[in-house]
Amino acid sequence: MFKKVLRIGLKTILWIAVSVIILLLLITVLIRIPAVQTFVVHKATTFVSNKTHTRVEIAYLGINFPQSVVLEGVFAEDLTHDTLVSIRRLEVDVDMMALFNSTLYVRNLELDGATVKLRRTLPDSTFNFQFIIDAFASKKAKAEEPKDTSSGGFKIRADELNLTNISFLFDDSVGGSSFSTKAGLLHLTLDEINLDSMLFHIDEVTIENTHAAFVVSKPSVKKTEPDDTLVTRLPYVNVNHIKLSQSSFQFLNSPDTANFSFSVAALEASPETIDLNNMLIGIKSMKVEKPVALMAMRSGNNENEKEEPAQAPDTATGWQVKVQHAELADGYFKMDMTNVPKLRSGMDYSHLHGQQINVDLRDAFYSSKLIKGYLKHASLNEQCGLQLKNLSARFVYNDQQAELAALKLETPHTSVSNYIRITYPSVSQIGKKIGELGITANLKKTKVYLADVLYFAPDLIHQPPFNGNANKVITANGKLSGKLSDLIINNFIVTAGEQTAIQLNGHVKGLPDAEKAWFDLDLKTLTTTAADLDDLVGKQYLPQQVRIPEHVMLKATYKGGIKSFVSDVDFESTQGNATVKAMLNMNKGAEGFNIDAALHSLDLGYILKNTSLGRTTASVKGRGTSFDQEKMVAKVDANVKSVYLQGYTYQNMLLAADANKGKVKATFSIDDKNVVLNLDASGDLKKDSEQVDVFINLAGANLLALGLSKDDLRVGTQLRASL
Repeated sequence: MFKKVLRIGLKTILWIAVSVIILLLLITVLIRIPAVQTFVVHKATTFVSNKTHTRVEIAYLGINFPQSVVLEGVFAEDLTHDTLVSIRRLEVDVDMMALFNSTLYVRNLELDGATVKLRRTLPDSTFNFQFIIDAFASKKAKAEEPKDTSSGGFKIRADELNLTNISFLFDDSVGGSSFSTKAGLLHLTLDEINLDSMLFHIDEVTIENTHAAFVVSKPSVKKTEPDDTLVTRLPYVNVNHIKLSQSSFQFLNSPDTANFSFSVAALEASPETIDLNNMLIGIKSMKVEKPVALMAMRSGNNENEKEEPAQAPDTATGWQVKVQHAELADGYFKMDMTNVPKLRSGMDYSHLHGQQINVDLRDAFYSSKLIKGYLKHASLNEQCGLQLKNLSARFVYNDQQAELAALKLETPHTSVSNYIRITYPSVSQIGKKIGELGITANLKKTKVYLADVLYFAPDLIHQPPFNGNANKVITANGKLSGKLSDLIINNFIVTAGEQTAIQLNGHVKGLPDAEKAWFDLDLKTLTTTAADLDDLVGKQYLPQQVRIPEHVMLKATYKGGIKSFVSDVDFESTQGNATVKAMLNMNKGAEGFNIDAALHSLDLGYILKNTSLGRTTASVKGRGTSFDQEKMVAKVDANVKSVYLQGYTYQNMLLAADANKGKVKATFSIDDKNVVLNLDASGDLKKDSEQVDVFINLAGANLLALGLSKDDLRVGTQLRASL
């Protein structure tokens, strides 16, 4: 009995198994038959159309079980009879057997001629696909079922995606924004997709003839709900290679009348890291060809804006971008402040227009705390006429320093090199602690074309040395080091004009307060000409009562401050020479002076524009304390070997003078072949007791020889006076 039951049971199970297999085979065969596929499509589209009361069409469905599915002529409209979704052709090569392992494995997906239009408008403020959700939603409310977290969920794998002629529109007039894109080609080769961990490994992305636009407009309704503060984990994307060609993006902010667009002929990039959660982007290499960036906006009006309270320093790093190598070729950039008039000349920072922009950037890093890298090359032409042939440097910028190493800046006539570094306690403290500003500069073979400076400051065209000299060049070599409050100048050499050159060493302390500053300057040489000074300084800025000699050479040292210093000057010119050693102290309570000067055939008449004076050779020594005549203790000695005065050159003049707290004594003598004179004077210069006694002994004077008479007249006399 048991064997009979077992036999019947086995036959029954076998029959059921065979029946299932036959049924599956039948379904497999039937689903390949076009008529069956058409029947299924018709029933499905009719059901959806009746359910939604809109037109839904599928022209063709092809199923090659268990590998591929093909859809053609897909169309679905919204309630306004506008296109919601349309697809010319969709072919999916899918491994249907992988579905039994909870995996959707798409070997290849081909989508062509697809259009999607998503809209949200008033008065219902719902999206145009909401009616589909409502049509298939259950009328009975269902209790929320707990999520199953025991398994890994459904997995998705994809090898290759090809999207061509895609059009997408998202128009939210209620929220005041819209996004649209038309993609000629979007090709993705995928390695891995993990939706649970939001991980996307993409081998290659190719985008061609794609144009996207994002528009911000005024919302139709005011926002009443608070912003969603829920933190959403963003995907981690790993892309090996990106290719982009003939594509563009545009952003338009209608309320602010701001417009930004970017297009590119070709872009190739090999990213290293795209971590949106940790705000980190790494790029191994990137090359951009013929990018075009256009910006138009209105200049803001800050008159009515309230001043924001000071905020604590931001310690967050924010976005970080690392670039190993990036190249930009033949770029174009234009920026316009639409409500700001254009300048007639010079660099117009409200209307920038750069062409032929080329950049080669290496080992760059950007964050809110640090910017650094190696700019191997940058060049551009700006509409104002500036031609930047080359800019290269290793640069570092952070909250405490800005550095340009191996600097090289070149225009057709300007060349600047080689090292500049500025340090500061912090960016926010620069204005408050300007003395702590550190400067290190090493200039080598630097020359500046004055016309290039005018691009950045066109108003200087009417000021010397720029007026009439825009084609002149100033060269500079030397080193600056230290803080502004303690600055060292080392072998700083400047040339300008036709024959002007300056060589200077120095040490300056106490800036920017000039009144308290201390200078130790060594002017090795200053050579110039009157013509150069007229061009470089300007006639209107030179002392009008002084005429500069045709050629001048000056050497000098200066040690001290504005009110107290020691100086040594050696002056040579085509109108004679002079040397001066001086000490001057004008500090209250310590006033004093000490001077030792010598004139060597110096034409005082030429320099002072006084025809009654001429060449003078003399020496003067003087020293004293105080500048109050009642407190002064001083002594002055002068030896005038020769001096041209009123048409005659006098020789052998001596002067000796002493002052002692209001008491003065002086002697003066001339021992010239045409005049012999001795003068003795003494007196008291104190208030209420002023008195001067003078004795003059004129031993003889030939007035005709002295040019004081037309006749041969000789005189001699003695004179004593008390004043």
